[in-house]
This record gives sequence, C-alpha cells and structure tokens, in this order.
Amino acid sequence: MTGISWRRHHPQAMSPNIPILVRAALALFSLLIGFTFSMTLSRLDLNEMIDLQETRLARGRNRAPAIVFVLLGAIAVIGIG
Repeated sequence: MTGISWRRHHPQAMSPNIPILVRAALALFSLLIGFTFSMTLSRLDLNEMIDLQETRLARGRNRAPAIVFVLLGAIAVIGIG
C-alpha cells in the first residue's frame, strides 16, 4: 500500500505531532533569538547612557566658571579706570 490508501489505514501517521528533535531544535533556536534581542536592547540602553554621560561632561568642560567672568570684568574695569 502506498500513497493515500496507506494513510487511510494508518491515521496515526498523519498526527500533527512534531518529532522531539525538531521541537528541541526549535526551542533552542527561539532561546537563541530571545537572548540575542535581549542583549541587543541592553547594549542599546548602555550606549544611550554612555552618550548622555559624555554630553553632560562635554557641557561641563565647555562652560567657564563664573569666577572667570567676574575676574575678567574686574580687570577690564581696572584697565579702563
């Protein structure tokens, strides 16, 4: 018996059960995909934090302290006066 007639006599052969090795492979693949996305999101969050910190430090480095402007004003007043 081959083909359709064999399948009619053996309905258990058409069960939707996936073999255990295929299920295990799919489970491992889904774990791999899940951890990959999780690590990617963690890395993106870390990069955003690093960029924010660099921006804050650059802003602080480029800003002159207020005392410098007070001293420059005093020097200008003394020079003019």
